[in-house]
Amino acid sequence: MRLKKKVLLLICILAMSSLSACEFIDDVEEMGKKDMEWAKENHAFTDGRSGVDISLFDEEKSDEETIRDELKIGDTASFSIGDEGGTVDVTISNWGVGWDDFTEKDLIYFEVEMKNTGSNAIKISPNIFSVYADNCVVDTTLKSDSMSVSSLDSGRKASGKVYAVVNVDSVERLEVQIDNTVWVLKGSESKDSSTSEEKTTEDKNATSTYDYEAMTYAGSYEGWGGYSISFSAYSSVEDDVIGVAEIYYEGEFVSSQPVHICTDRGDWSGSDYDQFYVMHCDGYNEYLGFYKSEGKSMLDYNGPNSNYDLLEMTEQY
Repeated sequence: MRLKKKVLLLICILAMSSLSACEFIDDVEEMGKKDMEWAKENHAFTDGRSGVDISLFDEEKSDEETIRDELKIGDTASFSIGDEGGTVDVTISNWGVGWDDFTEKDLIYFEVEMKNTGSNAIKISPNIFSVYADNCVVDTTLKSDSMSVSSLDSGRKASGKVYAVVNVDSVERLEVQIDNTVWVLKGSESKDSSTSEEKTTEDKNATSTYDYEAMTYAGSYEGWGGYSISFSAYSSVEDDVIGVAEIYYEGEFVSSQPVHICTDRGDWSGSDYDQFYVMHCDGYNEYLGFYKSEGKSMLDYNGPNSNYDLLEMTEQY
């Protein structure tokens, strides 16, 4: 009988303890809600970019919280960074495909430009980017030319590449995201409404052969006139863009340019090239003419009416 009384007493104590714990949690949550309401009224919590209130306790998210700013290649967005009120402008200027020899996996990369628009030095890192393939996050990875963690003084700029492990041919939509801003690399649904179905079919037929040839000539080239060019080709034609060229002169970076299918060769219309592409620079065009010579892949780097350099492939991508 005494044992039964002890068990009943223990059960009562546990029940009272559980009730006290529940009441304690309710009290903490109620206090938290009151503190959050004060924080909202006094603008103590924002996302660091647009002053949007952050809710920690709302069970149902508002429609506004799910809206993302959708940008395209070449667009710039501004963000807050760090705890000292730093601000940075971020631009994704280009993207392309690659390969990891060590893991034997397909990669994509995107080229990033950052400018510190605040008054204090900030730390920048490739880890601020998330890459999504068909809404699934994919791993980023490091290569020799990857953007690294570094300090950026006020008014200074930095640029570099960020690599992600994904086969671009296996996904329909490819995105890069920071906070609530998304750059669409592949899969933008925006189309030219004036483009007819017949013209679209013609364009696809006209560009289909460039896909294979561009991959054939993708690689690093060294010239006799001081230029070196890294040509990365997309695995499929995006509109009329077939890849990206990074141009260096005497080891110094000059520019990174989208490489387009060329429909008007201008002064180079009489030249015999296996493939001929154009880069639309600031107010003028530059051209890449690819051909084979004695079994080697060669590249003519041409201006509007003169040859800049003759280059030979040193590494094929």
